[in-house]
Amino acid sequence: MEGWQIANLLETLIIAVSVLSGLGIATLGLVKWRAAVGKGDSTAVAESVNSLRESVEGMRDELGDLSDRLEFTERVLTRVADGQKAGDKRLSG
Repeated sequence: MEGWQIANLLETLIIAVSVLSGLGIATLGLVKWRAAVGKGDSTAVAESVNSLRESVEGMRDELGDLSDRLEFTERVLTRVADGQKAGDKRLSG
């Protein structure tokens, strides 16, 4: 092989290695970026789930309060109805 052929081969090899290195770096950056986006998405989903969980807990508390009020109202209405049957004017209003 002549000197100029070796020089051309080395130049081609250097260019090929540079291009492949650049592609490798770009691929690594893309993989890291996608992983970061995936983490961001999972973080957003986790925050959404936690928010929904808190909302459901709040609704459970409210439902418990409403249930207690309903039971109280039923007892009062039962007393009023029983009082009316017995002729008690104090409970019938």
